[in-house]
Amino acid sequence: MSRNVRATSAHESLPPSTTPSKLGREMTVPTPPIAARADTSTSRPVLARLVRVLACACCAACIVPAISLAAGDANVSGPCPNEQLVGFTVALPDCRGLEQVTPTYTETDKLRPVAIAEDGTRVVIGSLGAFAGDEAAPVLRTSVGVVYAITRGAAGWETLPISPLSPTFRGAVTWRVLSADLSSLMFDMPSAPAGQEDFYLREPAGAYSHIGPITPPEDGAVNNPGPDVGVPTADYMFLGGSPDLSHVVFDVKQPYGWSGDLTAPSTFNMYEYVGANNAEPVMVAVRGGAGSKELIGRCGASLGGPPVTSSYNAISADGSKIFFTPLTRANVADTSCEGEPGPSFALLYARIDQAETVPLSLPECSSGCAAGPSSDSTFAGASRDGRRAFFLSTQKLTPQAAEDATPHDSADLQVANPAWGIESKTGCPEAIGSGCNLYEYDFSRPVGKHLAAVSAGSSEPHVQGVVRISQDGSHVYFVATGQLTSEANANHETAEPGANNLYVYEPAAGAGRTRFIAKLAPTVEAGGEKTSLDEELWGRAGNVDERPADATPDGRYLVFQSHADLTSDDTSKGVWQVFEYEAEGGPHGEGLLRRVSVGREGYNGNGNTEEYDATLGSQPVQYLAAYGSGGTAPTPQWSALSADGGTVFFQSGDLLAPGGGVSSSSGLAKVYEWHAGHVYRIAGGGAEPAELLGTDSSGQDAFFETREPQLPGAPTEEGTIYDARVGGGTAPASAVSCSREACLGPVPGPPSLPTPGPGTALAGENFAAPTAPKPQSAASRRAKALAAALKACRRDRSRPRRLRCEAAARRRYGASARRASASPGRRQRR
Repeated sequence: MSRNVRATSAHESLPPSTTPSKLGREMTVPTPPIAARADTSTSRPVLARLVRVLACACCAACIVPAISLAAGDANVSGPCPNEQLVGFTVALPDCRGLEQVTPTYTETDKLRPVAIAEDGTRVVIGSLGAFAGDEAAPVLRTSVGVVYAITRGAAGWETLPISPLSPTFRGAVTWRVLSADLSSLMFDMPSAPAGQEDFYLREPAGAYSHIGPITPPEDGAVNNPGPDVGVPTADYMFLGGSPDLSHVVFDVKQPYGWSGDLTAPSTFNMYEYVGANNAEPVMVAVRGGAGSKELIGRCGASLGGPPVTSSYNAISADGSKIFFTPLTRANVADTSCEGEPGPSFALLYARIDQAETVPLSLPECSSGCAAGPSSDSTFAGASRDGRRAFFLSTQKLTPQAAEDATPHDSADLQVANPAWGIESKTGCPEAIGSGCNLYEYDFSRPVGKHLAAVSAGSSEPHVQGVVRISQDGSHVYFVATGQLTSEANANHETAEPGANNLYVYEPAAGAGRTRFIAKLAPTVEAGGEKTSLDEELWGRAGNVDERPADATPDGRYLVFQSHADLTSDDTSKGVWQVFEYEAEGGPHGEGLLRRVSVGREGYNGNGNTEEYDATLGSQPVQYLAAYGSGGTAPTPQWSALSADGGTVFFQSGDLLAPGGGVSSSSGLAKVYEWHAGHVYRIAGGGAEPAELLGTDSSGQDAFFETREPQLPGAPTEEGTIYDARVGGGTAPASAVSCSREACLGPVPGPPSLPTPGPGTALAGENFAAPTAPKPQSAASRRAKALAAALKACRRDRSRPRRLRCEAAARRRYGASARRASASPGRRQRR
């Protein structure tokens, strides 16, 4: 690819340019004066040296590794308006420039990414250290640090602590969750007069709103959340909320429930708050109209499906719908629920506008349905607006579905989860008869026709689980071992009975369409357990809502990992590869599957490796549990692809593009971009790995973490985050460079918390005289966090998951944590 370079004089200045980027967004970047440019006859090697000299001219000693130019480098295809900014590199695609997001402060603990805003202008992190005006020791309950918001403004990235700053409040605060746009923070803390817990919301401008008490004031203080990271040991649990946190859902354990709550002792019942300044919450899992306290069952309820199953979009975007499952006596391990009246099987319900409760998993056919005993249903997710809900059931609920009335029906299978003290029924994928159905419930359809069998087409569907539901509910990607269609995919392959077939379901007027995509890694039996290398895709391992897959909001594109050879150019064995499916692609719109973790123009064996995984990177949302969310968090879905599906970001230990001065056998993770059939290296290739964190919705901002300095003066600290931004970069005069106190921003004043209600003193007044927390070293804090994380891991009876959990904990908090992100070939994502 040749570069068109125009000769200019040393005194020529160019005005700000507005250039359409390859990602479909207009990009406005001021273009500084250009001192000199190469002649069009300049050879590529000379040009490469010239660009590297210019890039290093802003600092006395350039520490950024030299990057060689190679065919396919997008930034050498023509002039970029940000060429003179620090961070611009010709080896990056789309006129991208690097920006340092996290502040330079070398005396703190690792900065841990939490979430990325959908528009890419804000990143939220947490740290055991204290900086940017927050000098108090981070002793948040059930937390491992202070929460910071880093926002991109005209002057670059600015850091502000968003945890309460007062040492009095700090020692009593539990951080719960962020709003979807990352502008608001919710937490709870003891309140007067009796020390009961109350919810508070930190609003975008920094003011605090009182949401309401968690437990009745007359009951006094309840147990504070325990020291185990991510394990709910308290007498209340935060569950989730609407994206703007105007609706908040939580559990309270009896006997701390509110008046009229007849939930059995030692079980949890669900409550909801709407808005601020509430005196008392309302019950969720009830029959009847507004204010009803008629419980569906006395054994409690779970948001979405039973515990340790899905809660994906279980609270609709406007908060009007809450999907929940009342727990049965078999769901609750505590013997106190034995003999209590309640459902004998788990039905899925929706509570609408706090005024109506609708059962979703009841049969809708005049005859031939539900031939066997009632069976459990398991919530699999919903569209963001709550119009469509999807669930699993072994029961025949429509004429097109299958009935499984064998002894191994899901109603008879239980999987213990000692961390929650609950036995969760997840037997649907294990059914050995007709198998499991996947259903859609559409509120917009007429009464009696709300249900549709997504997995219709076979008398033995055997649905294994859902991979991803698009936010608008128009596409559902799932895995089933039944042959649901005989139509071939674009590669002329058909679904095979008994194989882990990946399908997509597209609802349509009056009927839906199910199409076959590919056969994933097979299920094999080892050590008495049946497993597949790809089972994380359909939620059979780890957190079922943290799957290595993502879809565009309209569902037309799915990006996912698989160990299977799904395309003709894939000859790798035993490692993850990254694929993208385009639902409307192909010559006739039949769907098109492509591998994106390939070598540039076939470089280095085209990425066909038997050593190094290609993955979709880290999910910042995974850190929410470690920071005390304790439940479903309405943070934005982590993403690895742009909303138009045209750009995919991934990481690999393999070298997929030339340059960087490293061999393909290094195994250190590198961050790549796939766009229009070409692969570009965004970061990595030096002595340290780079880990992908995600992208904004447009694909304009690609965030990654590395200890390798990417800019002059950048730190070598683990947790340093960069943004490879289209049109990005920093003016030389404002390059990020500071240390110690110079990095600390202005110290905000103490929080001003409102009065919760009549007769209730200001939050915090029930505390003794404030005392400054005892300082702890970063090593001590890491050791404490490691002990808590390992304790939580050991509660999982599944040895493979327990080992993965312990390994992840040691990488994150252990003595070798600083080298943990080296990400050798077989490193697991969780």
